[in-house]
Amino acid sequence: MGRKKKSSTSFIEVVTFWIIYNEETYRLGACLLWYYWKARNKKIFDKSNLVFKDIYKSALHNYNDFTSELLQDTPTKSNILLNHQSLVTCDERWIPPPNGEIKINVDAAFKDFIYAVAVVGRDLEGKFMGCITKIGKANSAEQVELSAFSLGLEFSNRFTNLVTLIEGDALKVSTWINDLTSNVPWNLLPQVLDARFSV
Repeated sequence: MGRKKKSSTSFIEVVTFWIIYNEETYRLGACLLWYYWKARNKKIFDKSNLVFKDIYKSALHNYNDFTSELLQDTPTKSNILLNHQSLVTCDERWIPPPNGEIKINVDAAFKDFIYAVAVVGRDLEGKFMGCITKIGKANSAEQVELSAFSLGLEFSNRFTNLVTLIEGDALKVSTWINDLTSNVPWNLLPQVLDARFSV
């Protein structure tokens, strides 16, 4: 009997293969990674089971939405820009940013005072422009969502010559940052003010 050599393909090798193979493979791979990340967070923070069928279904749905949006060549929704950055809440499907702009999506997971936030940037064609993650401890879901937006703002500093749109699913938090008249809880005010000054 011969020896079986272990295969140890790294994450970077997989993504590099996707990029080299073709653009569609890369886009689908990015969608799969995003939904694996979300499922991983649910498993860790909510103790829910990983259902691979749901991961694949969601990734494929997201990929199809994105691809159909590119093919339709329809104008995107208007965003409120503040100093070349925008904080908006997300639609059910990803909408590409206008030409020459970067869209940064932020997401957060929180349970038992432990959180994880992720940020990913893409251009009009869905081209991956980079990502960043952070884990830590917090006292509330709102504090975690603020951390996600703050990390998105920090990440946007990489794109100094481009308009950056930051999109997340926390309407309350994006309102606190965008609306100077909004009623922010006192314990979150320093974090909100930091985010406002970063915009």
